[in-house]
Amino acid sequence: DYKAQNFDFNKLSTSVKVQIYCQITNISLSEIQDASNLVKIIAEANEIEINLIPTLANAIPLITTIVDGINLIANIDELINTKDELLRKELAARIGIISSNMTAAISSYILYFTEFGEVFNPLLVPIAGISSGIPTLVNNILILEEKSKEITEYFSHISKVESDGLFKVSDNNSILIPLDDIAISKIDFNKREVILDKLDIWAMEGGSGLSGKETFFSAPYINENLPKLSIDNLLKIDINKIDFSIKGMMLPNGVSKTLGYEFNTVANIYELENDGVNLLNRIRDNYPGQFYWRYYATLFNYGMVNLKINYHDTDVKINLDNVDRMFIVPTLTIDQAREKLSYNFNGAGANYYIYLSSQPIKIFINGTKEDNWILNIDDIVKEVTIVNNSIVRGKFIENIFKKLTIEDNKIIIGNQKIYLKNNKTNIHFSVSILDGVNLMVEVDFNNKMYHLSLQGNEKTICNNMNIIQNNINKLFGSSNIKSIPYFYKNNGLENCIGVFSIKNNEFIYMLKYGDKNKIYKYKDNNLVCGFNLFDISYVDIISNGDKNYLKGIWNTSVNNSEYKIEFLVELIDQNTIEIIKLNLSDGLIKSFLTILDNLESLDVKISTIYDFLKNILFRDVFLENESLNFIVSKGFVLTGNNSKNKYEFICNSENIQLYITELYTNGTKFRNWLDNGKILVSSTGESSNNLIEYNENILSGLYSFINDIIINLDNGVEEINILLNDNSESFYKNIIINSFKNLRNEIKLKINVDYNDFKWDIKGNDIILVRKKINGFNSTILLKDTIDNNSYFNYVTLIFNDKSIKLNNIIFEMEPIIGYRD
Repeated sequence: DYKAQNFDFNKLSTSVKVQIYCQITNISLSEIQDASNLVKIIAEANEIEINLIPTLANAIPLITTIVDGINLIANIDELINTKDELLRKELAARIGIISSNMTAAISSYILYFTEFGEVFNPLLVPIAGISSGIPTLVNNILILEEKSKEITEYFSHISKVESDGLFKVSDNNSILIPLDDIAISKIDFNKREVILDKLDIWAMEGGSGLSGKETFFSAPYINENLPKLSIDNLLKIDINKIDFSIKGMMLPNGVSKTLGYEFNTVANIYELENDGVNLLNRIRDNYPGQFYWRYYATLFNYGMVNLKINYHDTDVKINLDNVDRMFIVPTLTIDQAREKLSYNFNGAGANYYIYLSSQPIKIFINGTKEDNWILNIDDIVKEVTIVNNSIVRGKFIENIFKKLTIEDNKIIIGNQKIYLKNNKTNIHFSVSILDGVNLMVEVDFNNKMYHLSLQGNEKTICNNMNIIQNNINKLFGSSNIKSIPYFYKNNGLENCIGVFSIKNNEFIYMLKYGDKNKIYKYKDNNLVCGFNLFDISYVDIISNGDKNYLKGIWNTSVNNSEYKIEFLVELIDQNTIEIIKLNLSDGLIKSFLTILDNLESLDVKISTIYDFLKNILFRDVFLENESLNFIVSKGFVLTGNNSKNKYEFICNSENIQLYITELYTNGTKFRNWLDNGKILVSSTGESSNNLIEYNENILSGLYSFINDIIINLDNGVEEINILLNDNSESFYKNIIINSFKNLRNEIKLKINVDYNDFKWDIKGNDIILVRKKINGFNSTILLKDTIDNNSYFNYVTLIFNDKSIKLNNIIFEMEPIIGYRD
């Protein structure tokens, strides 16, 4: 219409052009207008501060350009003082701010559901046009000063809930799209129902000389104090039109409201015919004498020319079923509406995806322990901009996660607050670090912290390691995050696990499909090494500080017996693997102890470990690599269990040391004192006769590591049974029996050798029984603190294979060793 007038549109100033274009969108409510002209106009505005905010609702385009802060008010003088009569008539005092709309171009996006933990990736589309809802001012009162035709068109929009339904379906049948600006109070997926929220309008009274429905001598008038008239109760909605089986839903953006209005003379008001007219007439007929939208009085036709809207608190209750569902929070730029709106979710044990908006709206979650809530926060941690007529997400907001607040019943990220009625549910944030790569942030309410994991195509990560490293450092601050676990499932064909080291820019991951495993290590986008793994029943990649390790369980066969090894290794390069830890099953720890038992030297070298690995064919874990070189780390640990018995060896420089052992036999517990060469022997209390049995055979394989055996006389011990091995090389310097000072009962000390095999000596307050030297070895039994009090002698009886003797008779009957010392 404007182009048909007798003036040159292009000669108008930028501000006037913008206002004309904004007004076009206001006049054509709910219709899409060409946006390219507006973008072009705004681009020309070099000296006008313009903030163009796209209404982008997390991976779904709301092709709506919000013209905000466009300096219309600042340029109102130019608008009013223009000499062009058309502008004076059409634009004087008209200042529009376009509201968000949810109706345009959603079908141009391809949305699909993926498995838990994966997120949607948006496609970029050109701006197709501008659509508008209800224009508003920022003074908490929405004013629509339009001709009565535009008023009726707004009511036509409301009436669409009857003809079109509350929701329409996207072209790809994946998303339910609500009718714009219609307030909904409840969506129940279990009952398959949707309930409208309040939509009221002012009532009228008075009017005299009525002849016909709307002809008066004295006109009726508006009374704001009268009870408001309900419009939502008059709307007939067919709930059966809503397909609740569709898993995606854009949340309603409508806010409960009361409509006020003003009248003015309108010449052709009775010529209007549309769905809005029908709805207005229905309101009139339902409330006779209380409402008129047009009437004739005192020679003039009157009609509504202004709508005034007052927003009310609107809490949209969403009762979910046990079905995975996705929801999109709309972007509302009208502060007064957004501050009144909230969404209240009630979970039912499924996976729920929510795409949050850059404009914060209150979110309440009442979840269960079985729920998984994944909240996409791309539009919170990134800047949303328009580039080359495309809606895109821009730069990350630096250090935004440093401001992440986790409370018992609330999470705050940026300006968005999520309120929780049950913090036992599972909450994750999702961030698109790179196209195809997502960062998952798991909220830990117990410790008020979060845990990170990386997801996405492994090849994309390998080719963009520097970008991913920089993006994560921007979000969390440099050096705060050392490494992040990686999980991914590629179309159900490949399972990927790994670790991305942020500090070292290193990525190690493994592909597992079927019975095959392949592991790769990348650093700075370059492949360091890759291996095929064989017979791995379990595998994981873990991080410890700056180091990344491969952890797994390998099944092997030794001497026709099946065993397994739990291993922890570091991949150095294609030909080198450093072994950090091995945990051996029952049979293999026996094999290792046998190797130790047969050593000629008392010093156990690291070479023993290499020989053992060779014997069990550990190289076969890594297929197709004959040149593979194993390195035993300086902190190498070897552990194993044999029945109740536990063994742990550590690497100390070039030697292997016994670090911890726990052994059990016949009610007796053996435990070493770390690596000091001493074994502590005590009663477990399980024996009925309070027996301590020291059997040298249980220490098979450990002879090289042990110097002293210490037996503690616990209260109530009645018998100590010492079973010495006939193998002379197993004899130790000292068997020390402690706590004779605490002895209060008789005790039997049994030794499975002949009486004459021993001689005695005294060292301080101790009595020593010394077995005669055999091949240079001595076996000694030291009875600690037995000389302090002669009464101790009366409690102890020594029982040899061939003779029993009281301790107090030892020095008189047994042959002494004069001058024996260590």
